[in-house]
Amino acid sequence: MVSPSLLIRRVVVEGELSCDLPFDHGLNIVQAVPKDGDPKSTNSTGKTALVELIQHGLGKNQDSKAKWHFKPIIDQVKTLWLEIEANGEILTIERSLQQINAAASVRQGPYIPGIEKLPYELVPIDQMSPLILNVLGIPNVSVRKLSGELDPLSFPLLMRAFILHQEDSFGAILHKVQPDQRRADIIGFLSGITPLARFELEGMLSEVQIETQRLENYFQSVQKFLIENGVPSLIEAEAQKAIAEQNLTFAKEEQLSIQREIRMPYRILCNGVQQEGAKLSPALASELFCYVPLHKIRYGVRNKTGSKW
Repeated sequence: MVSPSLLIRRVVVEGELSCDLPFDHGLNIVQAVPKDGDPKSTNSTGKTALVELIQHGLGKNQDSKAKWHFKPIIDQVKTLWLEIEANGEILTIERSLQQINAAASVRQGPYIPGIEKLPYELVPIDQMSPLILNVLGIPNVSVRKLSGELDPLSFPLLMRAFILHQEDSFGAILHKVQPDQRRADIIGFLSGITPLARFELEGMLSEVQIETQRLENYFQSVQKFLIENGVPSLIEAEAQKAIAEQNLTFAKEEQLSIQREIRMPYRILCNGVQQEGAKLSPALASELFCYVPLHKIRYGVRNKTGSKW
């Protein structure tokens, strides 16, 4: 596979403080020449400003105007035009230097006078990274945070692997990227050491972890609600239900047992009545009335004897 190729062709700034800097293929060196032999005269000549312009054009998300590199001169700069060549395709990116979080405008072709009148695609800043990665043929991948959420390896983040602050040594590359694991993610991705399948698994694992956390939070909230309102939990309710069902079974069995005990003397005495030929002795009748309703005795005796009392 051919390695992605990105060239900065031209940087144009419109405003009171304007500039137009073309770049050639190959190595380009920006040199600040000291005045009168004073090395400090090279400070604030615009070297860092040029890097900030390029990063801004490539979709860097600016935290706030208070931290904006061009805050001191924000009223003197208006619009940035960044012409790039990505895998042989020339694009020109327009981005405001005053409304720093406004969407960018992307046009095909090089920067030319009157380019603002040509058709363009309006791209929100958070979508600039996917656009550039797609043009370069670089997979848009993410890695999982401890929370389970996905953290994209965006183009501005990947750029930090080859943009080094002038006060840092090469060994300090990516030293400000946090957490530490993210540095290994970036190097592994750019070098190809980490296979792309791993990033696909990261996405699947993220979905499972987030769903698990959602269910855990839901369970905790329900349990808290039940405790606060004195309602037993589902497990406790199931246990109490099982105990109640068991007690009900025992009660029914006891009821049947008592009913059998009640009916037993009646059957014995009725057998006695049949054996006596329905001639009840006072003792037998007195004993029988203690166990069964009178109408059953009368009905049973009358059917047996055919006589009335």
